[in-house]
Amino acid sequence: MARDRSEWRHKLVKRLRKAVKEAGASEAELRRALTVEFGLYALSVWAPRAAARDVWALLKGFDFRPGGAGAPAMNGSVRWLIGELKKDQDWYEALAAYGEFPEHLRLFIIKDPGCPPVQRELSDGRERLEAYGEALGGPPEHRREPVTLAEPDTSYTFSADGTRYRARFPRWLVPSPCAGHGGLRRRRRMRFNWASLLATAKKMDVVDAAAGRDCNWYGRIRDLQLHLRGPRGVRPARRLRIEDVLHLVGMPAVGKTTLLTVLAVWAAGHRYTMTLVLGDVIAVLNMVGDLNRYAPGSAAPILGASTRGQHLRQLHRPPDPRTVGVELLRDERLRWVSTACTLQGTLPDLAASLALVSAAGEP
Repeated sequence: MARDRSEWRHKLVKRLRKAVKEAGASEAELRRALTVEFGLYALSVWAPRAAARDVWALLKGFDFRPGGAGAPAMNGSVRWLIGELKKDQDWYEALAAYGEFPEHLRLFIIKDPGCPPVQRELSDGRERLEAYGEALGGPPEHRREPVTLAEPDTSYTFSADGTRYRARFPRWLVPSPCAGHGGLRRRRRMRFNWASLLATAKKMDVVDAAAGRDCNWYGRIRDLQLHLRGPRGVRPARRLRIEDVLHLVGMPAVGKTTLLTVLAVWAAGHRYTMTLVLGDVIAVLNMVGDLNRYAPGSAAPILGASTRGQHLRQLHRPPDPRTVGVELLRDERLRWVSTACTLQGTLPDLAASLALVSAAGEP
């Protein structure tokens, strides 16, 4: 279930479609222009004196505005809706394209990207401002799409690789409907002290020693120091409480991943549930392997399927280039990016396996 990132401009696109067509522009250009206008509107509300070229800074998740009691509070709505423009160069290009959009359809005038945008009067200006203001009010709602389960002993057609296929699922292959979520759970506050992390690190070293590994978790945790910011500034601490989201930041090789790993192993041993967000898929798969080694059955990755082929290619590039043949398949991480496709097993006349991007089939 994902948040709906396009509903906020649906009515505007429908209202402006005819005028845009008469002006010789495309609907894709209209959607891009509305995206830029929403960013400019957010700038006019949250940082009215800032330059039009600086909208991308609002999409980073940090408040870069000069301090002041009168500054309106920011939220994450813009990051959700137009986060694809968070890189400065992407925003500059989008802003330049907005300047090429038919002038009589533009809500903002950008004479100089280094100056604040100027709002102009339009016949539908009020409707646009209302739509932008509503979208700016908070993150969008989740998009709920019902999932239709296959019926046993029923024929279905799908297309893949430009060919239509017919599949029939036997009764034993169709799973029973799973139970839905029973509502939001109340999160447990996580409290731990540094001594408990040191004890957990020692146990992890014992597991490594039995497997002939040496990760020195205890020494790495012992070398770290915990400092927390409070009313009197940053001071040393021996206890930490985690609620909701904790963002670990710091320069490379300062111990962020060490702390995260040992903390997750400790949490698994105390029946806590955590979600770790890492920088890339390979890092996620490596972390899952580590956690399951120290706390068996405690971790699993949450991965998308759209770039599965790319992840497989990365996994098949071993550190030792001399590794060939079956050895390439002896990677525990491959179980999480399997290419198995049950649908193909129902097609006895299939001459060759479907391409990976088509393996799941398109109803």
